[in-house]
Amino acid sequence: MLNRCAALIMVAAELMAGYHVAKPAALAQTDPMPFGIGDRVTLRYEVSAEDRFQDVSCVVGAFQGNWVRCESTDRFKTPSTETWRSLRQVVQITRNLK
Repeated sequence: MLNRCAALIMVAAELMAGYHVAKPAALAQTDPMPFGIGDRVTLRYEVSAEDRFQDVSCVVGAFQGNWVRCESTDRFKTPSTETWRSLRQVVQITRNLK
């Protein structure tokens, strides 16, 4: 009788362990970006409290989290640095249609 109970407990433990291992990990869902890689966008930043703004034109090379990397606009010149811009301070994003 002890062997049957031990076998039943072992089967139940294996099922529970298999369920624990097989279920997908929870991932944080990120908000979709209103643009994609290769799109030309204009990022508008608020410069001061007097409603003065600065517009930055950018060709999106990559984005990660709240940051976007701008590609060089000159295809023949290899950039020596990367320019990453924060999207947290942006007040407006305009995607320029091709």
